This record gives sequence, C-alpha cells and structure tokens, in this order.
Amino acid sequence: MLIENQAINIWLVIFAAGACMITVLAFIGFLAALWFQQRRLSSPKTDANLSTKLGPQPEPGRMADQAGGSRWLVLARGAGAPVMLKLPPNGVTLGRSAQNQLVLLDSEISRFHARVLKKGDTWVIVDLNSRNGTYVNDNQVTIQDLSLGDRIRLGKSTELVFQA
Repeated sequence: MLIENQAINIWLVIFAAGACMITVLAFIGFLAALWFQQRRLSSPKTDANLSTKLGPQPEPGRMADQAGGSRWLVLARGAGAPVMLKLPPNGVTLGRSAQNQLVLLDSEISRFHARVLKKGDTWVIVDLNSRNGTYVNDNQVTIQDLSLGDRIRLGKSTELVFQA
C-alpha cells in the first residue's frame, strides 16, 4: 500500500524500464549476430570470403584436369585470395548475394555482378548491370569471350584469372 508522503517518480520508472529494454534488445542482437556469423562460417557456401555450392576445391598447386578440359576461376586478388574454383558446365553467377553460386564478400561488388557461362565451346562473361563494372584485361565489358589467362576484375579490387 502506498503511503501519501511516498511518491514514485514516474519518469524514473520509465527511464529504468527503457534502459532494461535496450539492454535486452542489444543482447538479442548480439546473439543473432553470433548465430549468423556461425552459420556463415559453417556453410558449405563460404570458403575464406569466397563461397560456392560447386564441390570441393582443388589441391593447392593443381590447376586443372587437362584431359577433361576443365576450366577454373582463380581468385588472384581480393578478399580471401588465393582460391581456385572449378567451373561447372552450366557456369556460375558472381556477386555479394548468397543467391550466387560464387559469393565474393567485397563491398565494391554488386549483389548480382556477373555471370560466367559456357556457350558451345567458348566461355563467356556477362556483366549483370553491376555498379562498378566488369573488366577483362583492363577493358570494361558487358559481354566478352574468355581466353585462357584472361584477368577478370570485378569492381575496383577483386581480380580473377580464367585458367585451364
């Protein structure tokens, strides 16, 4: 029972309740960040800032299966370099979004930046209206046939090499 001379400052109660609410929300946010980080690190799509659903990475130093005519994208410069990725016959999309087959975690790369695909016997790279452009051997391209050794630059700092 409240005595007449005792008054509770309503603003103090509101402030204390707000502080508790902020603390609880911050803790929930911290736990969510940890969960997403753990999920990203344990996902088969992530390998040193470059992720893929396309199978295991080749042994270091082994570029390709020459007999099978395999083609590779080698991350030569950028987050997670060096990494090698064997290209599947249906190609890959490149970008920051987890919906790509090849996820590159670089803020200068668009969510859906480019696509590398096979047309007949030729491999082609197609820019997907990216913000910072797609370059093959320092020439900006929208669509370009790829030759062995071509250097593909996405945005300003990520560079891949097309290899056999």
